[in-house]
Parts: sequence; structure tokens; C-alpha cells
Amino acid sequence: SDAKKWPWVDGFKSEGLGVKDLGILPEDRISEELYKSSLGITTTPMAQIEKSGTVAAMLEHQLPVICVARQWTPKRFPKKAVTKGVMEYTKGNLEHYLKSTPPVSEYPRLPKVAKLFEEGLMKHS
Repeated sequence: SDAKKWPWVDGFKSEGLGVKDLGILPEDRISEELYKSSLGITTTPMAQIEKSGTVAAMLEHQLPVICVARQWTPKRFPKKAVTKGVMEYTKGNLEHYLKSTPPVSEYPRLPKVAKLFEEGLMKHS
């Protein structure tokens, strides 16, 4: 939803980083955009991450993925899924992830964006 993506969009734009909301695209255009991207962001809960076609596409295009979903664990499956290439956002780990994950680390302003994003989440939660 638009309300969930505003901290990312505003934070990236305030640092002069490109953000595009492209809406629905054909597969070839999606692939083209993913190849040009540096980072994937998902709102799919970690327990369901392996069912997400969007996450699969981001990983297939070798993007590091950050999961910003609400905390949710199904009752029958208390163990969280661990998917290589996907980091679950928790307060304080985003800046470290952005600094240490190539090719994301090539963008020195992203840690400031991480801080802005965390501040925005705290205001609207």
C-alpha cells in the first residue's frame, strides 16, 4: 500500500537517490528494472517468504532483499524461515546491512536513509 512505502520513497528521495513506482509492468520490463536495481524490499512476512514470486524474482536478479513485514509466525510452524539473500529488518540492523551488502554498500548515503526510515516507522506505528 502507499502508506507502507512512503518512508522508503521519501527517505530515498531526500538523499537524492532514485525511486520509481512503476505499477504493473510486463515481465521483460520487470526484469529490466530489477537488473538496474540495487536493493529489493518486501513486505511479505518471513514465514511466507519462499512463497513470494516477487522475492524469488529479486533473488534471481541477485538483489539483496530486506524484509520489512510485520512480525508473524504461524502457530504450527514456530521456526522462522531462513532464505539466503533475505535479511529481516529489526531496529538497528538496517544501517549495518546496507553498509556491508554489495552492491548496496556502493551507495554511501543509504545509512542515512536507513535512519530516516526507522524514524518514520516509529512515528507511524
